Amino acid sequence: MRRSLMMAAALTFGVSAAAAQTLPPDFSIEVVDRLTNPTGITFGPNGWLWAAEKRGKVWIYVDGQRVPEPFIELDGPVNDNRDGGLLGIAVHPDFEQNGFVFLLFVVDPDETEPNATGEEVHTYARLERYAADPATGLLRADPASRTVLVGAVPNEGFPVCHSSHMIGTLRFGEDGTLFAGSGDGAHFNGYDVGGRDPECFDPDGLPQFDGEEFDIGALRSIHPDSPSGKILRIDPFTGLGLPSNPYWDGNPASVRSKTWVSGLRNPFRFGLRPNTGSPDPADGLPGTLYAGDVGWSTWEEVNVGYGGENFGWPCYEGDAVQGAYRDQSNGACATLYDGTNPYGPDLDAAYKRPLLAMHHGNGNINGLGFTARAVGGTAFYEGGDYPRRYNGVLFQADYPTSWIRAVWVDENDEIMRDGDGNLRIEPFVTDARQPIDLRIDPQSGDLYYVSWQSKEIRRIRYRYANQAPFIVWTADPTNGPAPLQVQFDAQASFDLDEDPVFFEWDFGDGTTSAEPAPLKVYPVGGAYTVRLTVRDDRRGATTRTQVITVGNLDPMARVIRPLDGATYTSPQEIVLAGVGSDPEDLDDVDFHWTVDRLTDAGSEDAWFEADGPVATFMADDPDQPSYRVTLTVTDRDGATASDTVTLRPFSRDDVDGDGAANGVDNCRDVANPDQTDTDRDGRGDACDDDDDGDGVADGEDGCPLDRDPNQLDLDEDGQGDACDEDDDGDEVPDAEDNCPLLSNAGQLDLDHDGLGDACDPDLDGDGVQNDVDNCLETPNLGQ
Repeated sequence: MRRSLMMAAALTFGVSAAAAQTLPPDFSIEVVDRLTNPTGITFGPNGWLWAAEKRGKVWIYVDGQRVPEPFIELDGPVNDNRDGGLLGIAVHPDFEQNGFVFLLFVVDPDETEPNATGEEVHTYARLERYAADPATGLLRADPASRTVLVGAVPNEGFPVCHSSHMIGTLRFGEDGTLFAGSGDGAHFNGYDVGGRDPECFDPDGLPQFDGEEFDIGALRSIHPDSPSGKILRIDPFTGLGLPSNPYWDGNPASVRSKTWVSGLRNPFRFGLRPNTGSPDPADGLPGTLYAGDVGWSTWEEVNVGYGGENFGWPCYEGDAVQGAYRDQSNGACATLYDGTNPYGPDLDAAYKRPLLAMHHGNGNINGLGFTARAVGGTAFYEGGDYPRRYNGVLFQADYPTSWIRAVWVDENDEIMRDGDGNLRIEPFVTDARQPIDLRIDPQSGDLYYVSWQSKEIRRIRYRYANQAPFIVWTADPTNGPAPLQVQFDAQASFDLDEDPVFFEWDFGDGTTSAEPAPLKVYPVGGAYTVRLTVRDDRRGATTRTQVITVGNLDPMARVIRPLDGATYTSPQEIVLAGVGSDPEDLDDVDFHWTVDRLTDAGSEDAWFEADGPVATFMADDPDQPSYRVTLTVTDRDGATASDTVTLRPFSRDDVDGDGAANGVDNCRDVANPDQTDTDRDGRGDACDDDDDGDGVADGEDGCPLDRDPNQLDLDEDGQGDACDEDDDGDEVPDAEDNCPLLSNAGQLDLDHDGLGDACDPDLDGDGVQNDVDNCLETPNLGQ
C-alpha cells in the first residue's frame, strides 16, 4: 500500500548516485538555485520567478538572481511534518497593480508549539493572501496585509488527519479566478472509510471539524460538503465561491459553491491548458484543467476537467473499480457506480475516466511501455526556443521514477496517436531527480522544475536558441509635401532559423498593417514615427523605427568649432559652435550638444550636454581624454540632422615613435603613422579591437572594417555580407548578380526585367504574382 509523496524521498535519497540525465539531443539542464527543501515555483506577470520552501520561506528571482532577503518567512504557523508545509504558491495576474501573493500551507495545530511528529497529525490547511510592500519595490511582503481566504478557523480549513494527501497546488484561471487543490486527508497505509482519526473530529479538541459525518476517511473526496479530495475555484479577493461554479447553492461560503471538480485522492499538482478559457468569471470557463492524481496501490492518473467532473476516488482508481473500497465503503461506492452521488442526488456526476492511467509496476498492461509511482508536475509548452514540434505539448512528471514525459494532446483533449496507432508520449528527461513541480517561463518558454532529490530549481534549455527575425526595409520617400504617399517594403526581411515571419506596422497616426509591403498615404503634415515589428512563431521579435516627415524636409547641422581632429591643452575651456537651418523654417530650429568622453578603457556617453547654437565646457580631466562632440539640429516638426567631430588632448611627446605626438595620436602606445580610424571613435584601428564600431570584436567580425552589427554571412564563407562582393557565393559578383542574396550561378531571367528568376516574385512579368499565376512561365495578364 502506498505511501507518502515526500516520504518516498527519505527512502531513496542518498541510496545511490542518479543516472545521467538523458534528454533529447541538444537539450541541457541548468541549475538555477539550490534551496532548503523547495516545494513549488511559479512565475509572476512581470517575469519574476517565485520559489516556496517547505518550512515557509518564499524567494523571488529577478533576472535569474535570487533577491537576498525572502519575500516572507511564515515559519511559525507552518507545520512541515512529513508531507506538510508550504506547498502551494500563486502570484496574482495583476501583481504589479495589487501586489497579491497567495500561499497554501499546513497549519501547526496551535501555531505556537513545535511541529507535531509521527503519523497522527490532526490539523488543517489554510490559504492566505499577502500584499507586497511598494516601499520595497514589491520585493517584501507587508505582514499587515495578511488575509485568510480559506481556513480562518480550523473548521473552515482543509482537513489534515494523517501525514499525507493534504494540499498542493494554487493556480489562476484565465478569468482571474483562483484554483486550490486538496487531497482526501485520509490514511494511505490501508483503506480508510472513517473511525481511524476520531481526534480529528473531536469537538473538544483540535482541529474541531464539525460532525462525525466527515469522519469517513477517503470517502470525503465524494462528500459535497467536505473540501477534501476536491479542486476548488474561488474569488481571489474574498475566498468565496462563484455563481458560475457547477455546484453553486446560493451560499458563496459553502464548500459546494466553491467546488470545481471532486473524486480525487491527492491532486498534488495540476495545471490549466493555455488559451482554453474566457476572461469573464461569469462564463464559468477558466480554462481546461489537467490534474495529476497521486494513486494508492496500483494506478497513477492524469485527469481532464471542465467543471463538475467526479473522478471517482475512492470507488475508482485508474480506469477501473477500486476493489478494497468497493467492499468496504458501506454502500457509498455502490451508488456512485450507478451514476448517483450517495450524499445527494442533486450532485450527481457521472464518473469521468482519466486521460492517462499509468500502472505502478507493469507498463505493458495498457500498452504505454512505462510505469509511474506518484505523478508530479504538469505544464503546457506554448512555444519559445524549443523545436516547434513541442509547441502545445503537455509535459508531465512522475516523482519517484524521476521522469518527465512529453504528451501530445489534440484540441479535444485526447492523446494523439502516431502513424502506427501508438499514443504520442515520449521521454523528455529520464532522470530528473524526483521532479515535484513544473512551470513554463512565460518569457523564454523554457521548462523549469523543482528537483526534490537535489533540492534544486532547474531549467531545461535548448542549445540552438531561437534567433529573432532580421529586418530589411525601406521607406520611399521619407519626407515631402502633404499628401505624402510612402511605399514601405520589408519583403526582404528574413529569419535565420527559417521560421515564418509576421509583420506588424504602426504608421504613427493610429493606423496599422500586417502586409509585408504596405502603401501608406499621409494626408496631413507632421512628423510620424513608423514602428515595424517582425515576429516569428517562436516568440522572436525585432523592432525598427523610421521618422516620416510630411510637409517637411530634413534640417541641416554642422559643427564649426572645434574642427574635427583639433587638440586642447588641459585645463582649457572648450567653445562649441554650430550652425543649423531648415529648408522650410529657415532658422526656426533647436540645437542640442552631446559630448562623449573617450579613454583607452572605453567611452562615457553623454558626459556633457547643452542646448543652443553655442555652448562651453571645461576640459580639465587629469586623464586627458579625447572628446566626441555631436550637434543635433531639430526642426519644429521633429525632423533631425546631426554632425560629429573629435577633440584630442595635445602633447609634444611621441611615446610610440610613429611621428604623431601624443596630443594628436589616436593610439599613443601603438605605432600607427597613418592614424587610420575607420569608425571615427577617437581610437585608431591599430589599438581599437572594434575598428568599425559595430560592437563586434575584430577577431570575431566577418567584416572588421565595415560596420555590420548583425554579422550576416549568407554564403557562410567567413566573410560578412557587408564586405563580401559575392554575398550568395554563386561566383557572380553582387554588382553583376541579378539575385545577389540567392545563389543562381546561371543568372536566368525569363522576363528580362533585371531580376533573376531565383528571386523574382513574377517570373513571366505579366503583373501576376507567382503564387497565384496559373501560367507561371507564360505571360497572361487576363489569367
